[in-house]
Amino acid sequence: MKFSLHNMDQNGPRESLDAYLAHIHNVIEKRDFASDEASILAPFDTEYISEVKQLAEDIENPKLKYIVVIGIGGSSLGAKALYSALYEEGKTKEIVWLESVDENNIFRIEKIVEGMESKDECVLIIISKSGKTTETLVNASKVLSVLEEKFNNISDRVIVISDNETPLIKWAEDYHAHTLFIREKIGGRFSVFSPVGLFPLILAGIDIDNIILGAQNAINDSSNNFPQESALAIFDSYKKGHVIHNMFLFNPRLENLGKWYRQLSAESLGKEKDIHNNVVRIDLTPTVAIGSDDLHSMGQLYLSGKDNEITTFVSNENNDSISIPKSSILGPIQYVERKTFCDVKKAILSGTTGAYDEDNLPYFKVSLDGDLAYELGYFMQSLMIQIMLLAHLFEINAFNQPEVEKYKKITRQILEQ
Repeated sequence: MKFSLHNMDQNGPRESLDAYLAHIHNVIEKRDFASDEASILAPFDTEYISEVKQLAEDIENPKLKYIVVIGIGGSSLGAKALYSALYEEGKTKEIVWLESVDENNIFRIEKIVEGMESKDECVLIIISKSGKTTETLVNASKVLSVLEEKFNNISDRVIVISDNETPLIKWAEDYHAHTLFIREKIGGRFSVFSPVGLFPLILAGIDIDNIILGAQNAINDSSNNFPQESALAIFDSYKKGHVIHNMFLFNPRLENLGKWYRQLSAESLGKEKDIHNNVVRIDLTPTVAIGSDDLHSMGQLYLSGKDNEITTFVSNENNDSISIPKSSILGPIQYVERKTFCDVKKAILSGTTGAYDEDNLPYFKVSLDGDLAYELGYFMQSLMIQIMLLAHLFEINAFNQPEVEKYKKITRQILEQ
């Protein structure tokens, strides 16, 4: 992973940040799973990784076609980001994601089950850290009924991933389903390298070893200064009025990576009060854009609107060999003849950053140009550390989300009536 900063300063309490980084490295050295920062230990958690691999091996069979993952937010976004980026046609098994409560998802599941000849063609993964997420349990109850109606007992094809001793785990034990656990201190939005993210991926046929290695090396690599340098730059830019952070991904397959980061940032940093109970209302708002699609819908605003945005450009160049043939349809852009698609993508990205430079707009440029599984592991781990460092700079708690419970409480009250 390569990165660079443009049109940005890095003013901030660097010494305080260095002290917090020392604390993070102490957590790593001691393998302190009781720490709030325990999520960064997940790639080193050999016990849980071995359990994930063993269960996947036990569940796998030649008939397996469909993996149904029921979860929402942190229970799905990390795995979905990696799956979308690393999916290979003909090699990767299909994952059907059920997140929001939506009838069309159920209609699709019913159609899939209708065409199945054996329950071995399907695996159902139910993920909820709390074990009581409304959307997840509603979807799970319906999918279970559809499968049971056709195959009767399907407990051996059901895997539940949750905190220990949650209502969902109790149900799984009574139902005789398989179980995997999330360590208590690993929050949902930080759980991508725990069983939450790894199990669906390995079952789908994605090699998780390079992902894990990348995540480990994001910490082991002493030259990886992206987390602290980017945190300082974002903090300084925010203080200057740049309250929107746009992740601009120049590869459509990385869109779900942007959505994963959007949750990571919003839930970790969007706090009303700081750790001293002062009202601060941090409103660094994460957004997602896809290049070059959104240049044709949002580019005018990005370059001419209010100067209140930081951008992280993310690219993944695969040096494809798809050449552009000579054709009369090219007309006014005949200069692209015999160039490659990759040449065009690089030119558009360079043109975009050039326009940002002309207008002195702040941005990062991140290139994921090596093995993509490794690069994503490295980048996602680096981003989780970046968010922890930003929370430290803002003096807020990165690991809670007290306001999220408001809508959940009201929803339960409505449904109970």
